[in-house]
Amino acid sequence: MNTKQKRDAKYYIERAINDFKTLVIYFDVTRPQYENAYKVDGKFSMDEFKKQIALLNKWDNMTRSEKSRLRNLYNKYSSTSNYTFGIPHELVRQVLDRFRDENGKWHRISVDGVVNHLVKENFIKVVNDGKKFKKNEDNTYSVKCWWKKKYLLANEKYWYTLMEDPRYRDIDKFPNASDRVKKIIMNWRKSQFQQKVDVEEKPKVEYSPAQLQWMKLDKVAQNNIHDLIHEFETGRLDIGGLQLMLAAFNLGRELNAYLEKRAYQRKREWDSKQETR
Repeated sequence: MNTKQKRDAKYYIERAINDFKTLVIYFDVTRPQYENAYKVDGKFSMDEFKKQIALLNKWDNMTRSEKSRLRNLYNKYSSTSNYTFGIPHELVRQVLDRFRDENGKWHRISVDGVVNHLVKENFIKVVNDGKKFKKNEDNTYSVKCWWKKKYLLANEKYWYTLMEDPRYRDIDKFPNASDRVKKIIMNWRKSQFQQKVDVEEKPKVEYSPAQLQWMKLDKVAQNNIHDLIHEFETGRLDIGGLQLMLAAFNLGRELNAYLEKRAYQRKREWDSKQETR
C-alpha cells in the first residue's frame, strides 16, 4: 500500500514563498556581515553598512553637483551592493523548484508570481537589473556599469533588527527556516568557496599573462566577471553583450581572450547538462 502523502500545488507554492523569504534574508542579512567592505577594523560595522545603504537610496534624488562630488563613493558602494545582495538566477530557480501535478506534468514555480506576492505583502522591494552605456571617442558604445536584480527587505527597521539577531549570522541557525532551503544555501555557499579557492590558489608554475592580469583585478571585479560569464553560459546574455561588458573592465588582451574562450567552454558544458536532464 502506498502511504506517501500527496501534496497539491498550494503546498509547493507556499513552500516556495517561505523558502524564498529565507533566501532573501540570507543575502540581505547574513552575507553583508561577512563582506569586507562593510567592516571597520576587521569587524562588521552597522554604521558603515547603514551609511552605504543611505547613499544608494538617495542617489537618484541628489543634485548634479552632489553626484559629481560623491560619484566615486557611489560606484564603490554600488559594486559592493551588486556583489553582496545580487541573488544568482539559478539559485532562485532551485529554491522555488517545481512540482508534478496529478497527471504527471511538471510545473515550475513562477519567480514573478512569488516576487509579486512578497512585494504586495511589503516583505521585499525589487531593484531591477540593468546597465548603463558610455559613448566612446569613435562613436561606439561600451558598458559603463551594470547591476544584478536584487530583492531587498522593504522595511529597513525590520532589516536592521534581523542584523542584530545573532541567529541570522549563520544559515544553519535561522529560525523558522526549512531544512530543505538551508541545505540548498549551504551547498551553494560551499560551491562559491571552492570557486574562489580554484581562482586564488597559486600555481607552482610561472604565471601566464592572462593569470597576471586576473590577479591585478580586485575581488569585486572578479566576482562580477564570474557572474557575467554565467549569464552567457545560461543563455541570458549573447556574445555581443558579453564582449561589451567585459570591455568595461579594461582587461588585457590575453585575459580577455581567455575569458571568452572559457565562456564558450562553460556554455557547452551547461548545454550538455540541460540535454541530459
